[in-house]
Amino acid sequence: MSRRPNKNRPSPSAEITAKFVELALMTAISVTVLGFSLQYLFAWSDPKLGWAAVQATMLPPVALLLARRAMDGHLSRNALTFAMLLALLLFWAGVSTIWATNKFEAHKGWLMVAGNTAVAFLALMTSSQRGFDFRRAAVWVSLVTTICAIYAFLQRAGIEPLNLFHRSPSTTFELIPNFPASTFGNGNFAAHFLVPALLLIVGAALSSAGQIRWLLLIGAVTGSAFLLLTQSRGGVLTLLIGLSVLGIAFPLAKRPVRLRPLLISGLAIAAVIAGSFVSGTAQRFLQSPPQGETSTARYRELIWRDTARMIADRPMLGTGIGNYDVGIMAYASESLLQQQTGAFASERVNRAHNDYLDIAAELGLPGLILLLAALACVGLAAWRSIRSGNMAHLGAISAVFATCLYCLIDFPLNNPASSLLFWTLAGALVGTQTHNNFRRPAHTASSTSIIPIALMLWALALPLTLPAHRYLISETLNRTGFSLRNASRDQAAIEAFQQSLRVAPDNRETYPLLTTSLRRTSRLAEAQQAARKWIELEPDFSTAHNTLGFALAADGKTTDSIPCFERALQLAPTNVAAEANLATAYYLLGRHEDAYKAYESAARRNPDFGKDSLRNYADAAVESGHREAAVRLLNEYLKTAPDDREMETKLHRLNAPSLRPH
Repeated sequence: MSRRPNKNRPSPSAEITAKFVELALMTAISVTVLGFSLQYLFAWSDPKLGWAAVQATMLPPVALLLARRAMDGHLSRNALTFAMLLALLLFWAGVSTIWATNKFEAHKGWLMVAGNTAVAFLALMTSSQRGFDFRRAAVWVSLVTTICAIYAFLQRAGIEPLNLFHRSPSTTFELIPNFPASTFGNGNFAAHFLVPALLLIVGAALSSAGQIRWLLLIGAVTGSAFLLLTQSRGGVLTLLIGLSVLGIAFPLAKRPVRLRPLLISGLAIAAVIAGSFVSGTAQRFLQSPPQGETSTARYRELIWRDTARMIADRPMLGTGIGNYDVGIMAYASESLLQQQTGAFASERVNRAHNDYLDIAAELGLPGLILLLAALACVGLAAWRSIRSGNMAHLGAISAVFATCLYCLIDFPLNNPASSLLFWTLAGALVGTQTHNNFRRPAHTASSTSIIPIALMLWALALPLTLPAHRYLISETLNRTGFSLRNASRDQAAIEAFQQSLRVAPDNRETYPLLTTSLRRTSRLAEAQQAARKWIELEPDFSTAHNTLGFALAADGKTTDSIPCFERALQLAPTNVAAEANLATAYYLLGRHEDAYKAYESAARRNPDFGKDSLRNYADAAVESGHREAAVRLLNEYLKTAPDDREMETKLHRLNAPSLRPH
């Protein structure tokens, strides 16, 4: 008896293509996660961006194939809406590069969005053809997580395997104490990936059996231990919420209701809580006052408040994709800058620590609405999956849900490793619902004929990767120049920085390095030119204005330097270096009263003056008639420079009246 053909079953070629795409997605996740972060290697960027750029090259052919499936009626209304919303978001991000201040950062940001969109489209396409094997994906992620965790355990034990491959002391990589980073460059970045990865693994383990379950449990245990070692409070809290959702979703999806998954989730929650006390994460929760001046909660409150002001000022357009940290400097309050410089020794506020505020700040409210609508499509697909009783999807559902929550307190969607996993799972959930619930049309045209066109589009899209790879080459040259400068080879360092700018002329990270080296070699005109270019890229960055002012003052243009220092202070009142430089400029021009007030203000913020600044401060107090302060400052200065006869004479003159007999 012959079998009746299944019209909903894809053709063998389509099955092979879908399996290949699924394998490509898992390989992409592995490469992105296991690829070392340059931030960890003490440069200024993340080479994971290079892989995001490679993903972006897949966008044109994948979009063409997905459009063909939509025209043939192979996508449900929810899947089609999801794809259109992501396409509109990508288009709007591209348009925003027009008004972005820093075009280079805007192009990098757009590549990140394009890469994520391509991954979501790939997952949507393959899952709508043949479904998506979430268990297989969980096994793959479990292996990757185990490798990263073992690397982190070695770091915690004081062993850095990278140092085994480098014999030169100049290339020795130092460890970040107490916070192992593995390949991510930062413990918090690791947590961004670990939370959804662990939930995917645990969900698959609950619905698996045999050796697969044990393999998944090994990944869950090692990954959880790694997460606890990072002491990421947001990561641990989000994981606990995700496990709770997982425990509730399993009984809802299973008919008849079974309590075993709920009990297992409860045990997992208890284990994570116990582990948080052992690792010190719980102590960070308990010891850090929620509203303290140095707490991360207070820090986020300040960032969110200032970001909200920025959004209110430009609600429709935003600052342009990739330009959040360029735009926020015009809105950063003194309290935020004080916390930023105190915690990170830099005034640059890189992210809003809330992906929704971040996207609203860069792309305006239209961008935020498009993102939330796309996530609503994922939520609808997840709800339908739970209602249908599909147990294999629950780990992916809890992973996506937890990441959406994590976005409220951090930026996992701006981390290439975690965003790749998130959009893979999101696209697969939407597409799998199409595969399960949507009947294919009886007669459709073959898509084989457009495959050559898709391949040609992919080849034409390869130049999209150039900005990202130019940036990575530029950062490598910056690292080389930095090492040369530390070795007192300033001329070689300048050549490296100049080569970096020839590769990527708008790389804002190069200009402060080049300016400092040029100033050290007395090439002051070139230093001023480099500082002005830096200001063009970041007009509201206080340090850039201070750097230009310092270069002008070193060239004897003291009067011209004052507006630069004043602008730097206007942008960042906490910039002590700019305030001290302004005071010195006043002093050199003979404006002693202004110099005294500026030095006094800078001293309140940072009493640890250098010897030269303390001398000028004391002399300004003498010349402006502040006798008591002058005596105190002169005594303090002469402790560090007892051989300075000029200042010693001034102190004797101030003390002379008190030594005369009455």
